Amino acid sequence: MPSWVIDQYGSNEVLRFTRDMVFPVIHFPNEVIIKVHAASLNPIDLSMRSQNFDKLMKAWDAHVTAVCSHDASTLVKNLGADDVIDYKSGNLEEQLKTLPLFDFILDNVGGSTEKWALGLLKKWSGATYVTLVTPFLINMDKLGVADGMLQTGVTVGSKTLKHLLKGVHYRWAFFMPSGPSLDEIAELVDSGKIQPVIDEVFSFSEVPKAFLKLEGGHARGKTVINVINRQ
Repeated sequence: MPSWVIDQYGSNEVLRFTRDMVFPVIHFPNEVIIKVHAASLNPIDLSMRSQNFDKLMKAWDAHVTAVCSHDASTLVKNLGADDVIDYKSGNLEEQLKTLPLFDFILDNVGGSTEKWALGLLKKWSGATYVTLVTPFLINMDKLGVADGMLQTGVTVGSKTLKHLLKGVHYRWAFFMPSGPSLDEIAELVDSGKIQPVIDEVFSFSEVPKAFLKLEGGHARGKTVINVINRQ
């Protein structure tokens, strides 16, 4: 079966094409084989080698403030953002301070953002800061599974307590499969409240090119691999 394989750490050069991948076999009655027509690449794929959040929040009747570069502002507005802040036009923290305090902040940048973003939340109201950038995988790689998980637990626990005493909630977010969540998203897609945003489509033979595209950053939607059309 034709496949692209990553069996070692490294740059784009570790991608390997093979026609000898064994076709999966069903061993148990609760297993299925799914015919994939297309798949998308995500930043986590780069780590191991979401524009839809705006629309979800709007579907839940939230007032959404989004941060992006100027050239992405039109797209982000179309996705449902009420306020769009250009992080290149000045000090981001000062720009956000001109707006009302927030009930919820999702941080997919990390770094120094965490040091000041929690100050933008409404204190003692249940307001929550969630970051997608955590040291979990780094700790596991450096310290091993047991010590890495222990260090991760200590870090998130201490930060949670520290900010709870200041009147806000601090959380790390991890992606996990959830049938009920997918059902809810499917209903939003069927109703037209969420529409997929595709930046570029690559053929199956162009997988390395798709990874290079993703590495370049600043994607304006999903990078998609067309699996059925293998030209």
